Amino acid sequence: MDENSVTTEDRAVLRAVAAYTGNVTAADVARLAGISRQSAAGTLARLAQDGLLSRRTGQGARSAYDVTSAGRAELERNRTTCLLVEVDGRLASEIAVYLQSVNGVEMAYEHGNGCCCQHCPHKGNCR
Repeated sequence: MDENSVTTEDRAVLRAVAAYTGNVTAADVARLAGISRQSAAGTLARLAQDGLLSRRTGQGARSAYDVTSAGRAELERNRTTCLLVEVDGRLASEIAVYLQSVNGVEMAYEHGNGCCCQHCPHKGNCR
């Protein structure tokens, strides 16, 4: 699978499967990832076909999945996600300081007016 063809939604499904203990089904992933059962089932099947998941048991909606080594490598390569948040400019610095103290936030800073600069820190993922 091409690295660029894995979407944020795909990674959310991979993370849901990786975090689940026991037999994770499309219904479980739908609940964990906040998507429909149909969407979860389709994404699980596609990720299994692409080698990021393996089907452990069952068929169709009753299938259970595991993350493969390729799926774990995909998650490891994409551990962080840029989150673009618009805030009141009078509070931007204070909010950035607060966010730096939140568990799981790796970096928070005031970026300026939008994100269209030539050297975008988000590598263009903000467009």
